[in-house]
Amino acid sequence: MKTIALCILGLVLAGCEYTVPLAATPELKLDPAVVGVWQRDLADGKKERLLVLPLGETEYLVSFPAESADAMFARACLVKVGEQTLVQLRWFGTARGNLPEDGRVYQYVAYSATEGTLSLQLLNSDVVPKDIPTTEGLLQAIAASTEHPDLFREPMMFQQVKE
Repeated sequence: MKTIALCILGLVLAGCEYTVPLAATPELKLDPAVVGVWQRDLADGKKERLLVLPLGETEYLVSFPAESADAMFARACLVKVGEQTLVQLRWFGTARGNLPEDGRVYQYVAYSATEGTLSLQLLNSDVVPKDIPTTEGLLQAIAASTEHPDLFREPMMFQQVKE
């Protein structure tokens, strides 16, 4: 299956990079500001959608690119790392029924949702190595890099869709 359609084409060229979760069990309550349908314009003039739905009080279902035959699905939860809240994504399959072929199913994202705009920034594996084998090691590596200017990749900006 090519590791979940290359993790949504690398979720914009970044890839599913990590093999360990930051949190084994979701504990933080959902942020209702991120629930809904989000859309962004691509350079080729096409539009790309992101769907975020609640799966209870502490988890989301994420589909990206939503409404696409290549859509991927993830469970997501909020995780506190030091003073920062990140989204932990665990990609588990595609709209074509494909499943991950390796353990690189986790991504970590800084986010902000304000006035109908959702900004997502993927954790940069050039700063926090992707081969860290333990949750504790990953948490320590992120905490040690909080002042690094490139800790996160360039933001992906989505606008809320109101239909």
